Amino acid sequence: MERTGTRTNRNTKLMKLPGKFRQGFLKDFDERTIVFQQLNSAYVEVMDDLGGINRLSHIQTALVERFIFLEFTMRNLEKEIAENQTNTGKLLGRWVQSINSLSGLAKTLGLERRAKQIDCNLKDYIDRRRKA
Repeated sequence: MERTGTRTNRNTKLMKLPGKFRQGFLKDFDERTIVFQQLNSAYVEVMDDLGGINRLSHIQTALVERFIFLEFTMRNLEKEIAENQTNTGKLLGRWVQSINSLSGLAKTLGLERRAKQIDCNLKDYIDRRRKA
């Protein structure tokens, strides 16, 4: 089986973070991989911190995907800096650019947690929980 980039062929899923961001990249992953599990966990956490997917606009969800992608890219870059004794100046430059971009996305999305909106009253919620 020929390996091309991060995929083994057209019909297989991603095994590692792609080199470039593409909207919806999470759905292209092999969900069994640790990379997917880490990315997906971070995605869910950020969405929950922002009050849940139902409260977010398309623009916000697009920024969340970019935030997660960049955050994971930075982890890889930090690992490379720690392991690499040469070329650290160039790597640090990329890291500084990345942290500035990540900070900008975070400020745009919001740094504070937001409560999820509940679509029912307390009595309905309790009744549903009892039936479940």
